[in-house]
Amino acid sequence: MSWNTTVGPSGVHDYEIGLATDNTSFPDILPFQSTKQHAFSRLFHPEIWDGDEFYILIQVTSKSSVSNIKVDMSFC
Repeated sequence: MSWNTTVGPSGVHDYEIGLATDNTSFPDILPFQSTKQHAFSRLFHPEIWDGDEFYILIQVTSKSSVSNIKVDMSFC
């Protein structure tokens, strides 16, 4: 997956990706994993099957340590 940001790359410290069973900001399927400042990631999770509904959480942390989480619904 990949995403676009409205903040320039110089303002982003890191992106983290997590997976959740509902649209909360808590990743209960897969905990947040750093993308090493890349605006893309490839994930694999053995507990998600074809047709399973899950939510992708993207946490962005700025260089001033301010975090924001975006939640998007997805289907496997």
